[in-house]
Amino acid sequence: MTMTGSNREGTRIMTLRPTKAPSRAVYLGATVLMATLALAGCKRALVYSDVQTDGYRSVHPITLKEVPQSLDVPVGRHTTRLNKAQKQTIVGFASEARTKGNGSIEIHVPSGSANESAANHMAGQIRKLVRRGGIPGHRIAIRGYAVSDTRSIAPVRLVYLSVRASVHKCGIWPDNLAVNGKNEDYSEFGCTTQANFAAMLANPSDLLHPRASTPADAARRATVLEKYQKGEATSSAKEDDNSTISEIGG
Repeated sequence: MTMTGSNREGTRIMTLRPTKAPSRAVYLGATVLMATLALAGCKRALVYSDVQTDGYRSVHPITLKEVPQSLDVPVGRHTTRLNKAQKQTIVGFASEARTKGNGSIEIHVPSGSANESAANHMAGQIRKLVRRGGIPGHRIAIRGYAVSDTRSIAPVRLVYLSVRASVHKCGIWPDNLAVNGKNEDYSEFGCTTQANFAAMLANPSDLLHPRASTPADAARRATVLEKYQKGEATSSAKEDDNSTISEIGG
């Protein structure tokens, strides 16, 4: 603070006195302001490369594709019926088409071959066996395919599309593993794991959507509720373990 006054002669004299120290709140506010300005100077736009991905699952993704599965049924020029083994094979193939495919089957009948007449006759029997395997009639299509050699004996071919999971080819190894200054996964990391997982999938469609819940066991549920109401144990009875430890070598 600055004070003014006068001496005996009337001369004005200016006296300087120390001002009051700034409060702690002023220092704190200045510190916050400087930190905010420093952070604002470092701010930049967020780009996709800054976002962390799920590693090898993105580098080596599992892809699903439809692959045709076929079964050739041999038909002779004078064949009128199928044997037992052929019938079982066709029913089993239709069952696989229902569980592993899209639920449809095409029956391809040869046209222009020496056994064309017999093949058309056998197509009706094959269609009945396919329905026995669980494929509804409206999901079965009978089509013809041309045969150039009129003397050939062409088979009746059953075809359905199955979903198969796979990973692109592994084992490329483009990187030098001895030089990795960024401490990142090498490009081949996780490829074999993804490929093995895709090969072990019983139903690759499970990667697209979950399966429906299986129905509850009504009989078991009634038994459990009855025991619960009586105050009895609801768990199943365990088998007695009468095994003993061998004393050989003891």
